[in-house]
Amino acid sequence: MDIEGHLFTITEAAKAVGISRSTVLRLEEAGFLEPRKVDPKNGFRYYDMDNIAQMGQYCILKRLGLKQDEIVSIYYGRADAKKALDNIEKELIQMKRRLEEYRIRYDKKRHHQFSFIDIPDVTCYTDVTEVSGMAEVEVFAYRTAESCVKAGYKTLLGSEPLFLISYGMEQVSFDAPPKHRRVMMCVPIDASETGEISSDEHIKLIPGCHAFSFLSYGPTNEPYKNFALLLQEVKKRELKMAGSVRGYGIVSPYVGSHIPEKDFVSRYVLPVERE
Repeated sequence: MDIEGHLFTITEAAKAVGISRSTVLRLEEAGFLEPRKVDPKNGFRYYDMDNIAQMGQYCILKRLGLKQDEIVSIYYGRADAKKALDNIEKELIQMKRRLEEYRIRYDKKRHHQFSFIDIPDVTCYTDVTEVSGMAEVEVFAYRTAESCVKAGYKTLLGSEPLFLISYGMEQVSFDAPPKHRRVMMCVPIDASETGEISSDEHIKLIPGCHAFSFLSYGPTNEPYKNFALLLQEVKKRELKMAGSVRGYGIVSPYVGSHIPEKDFVSRYVLPVERE
């Protein structure tokens, strides 16, 4: 319905939704917005409430972390909008996971919780070794992350924790845990800025998976007990395993040495088939 109403200046319209005049002009250049009226004599632009509502929609989509071209595509329902919407969904899943991880720490209670999570594909700087205890794991994690930065890669440690894949643990007898285990340490990196990386043997794409998760608060000096609890719950629920155990250090010595051991948070996940 076309309603004739009051027309607002660009300053008034921008102020109404909390954006700048320059942002309004950029939205026009991008094809997102068209002013209700442009004075042919002086070029002054005027906007009605429909325009202001459009600007409000831009703000909503912007808060989801979308780029301007993605916002235009989604708003006008263009074919390429699906990829942007899929990315939003992935990010929301990751945000929920991070919220769980930090909430369990600030609750200050030593406990654990089980859940199902979906882990996306991630490109990582990796290294493989054998370890015999948590002290060696911590040093290996530190050195791997250090090597990644020295090599000039842009890490995702501002949003994703490094993690290890522990091979063969799903078949271990926890009454007599192994003295040594083979692990691959993974440091998530921004693959879009690494250029040609196929020649670097350290760079690997770690496939995403549907997984059963064990989130734990408290000291990590007994990882086999955490693995055992995870596997016991997997068997209890009759889940079908689909890969090796992954351990995510959310708050650990290699993240911040000032953090007391009692406040460590770790997540152990086991890829499983969807039910």
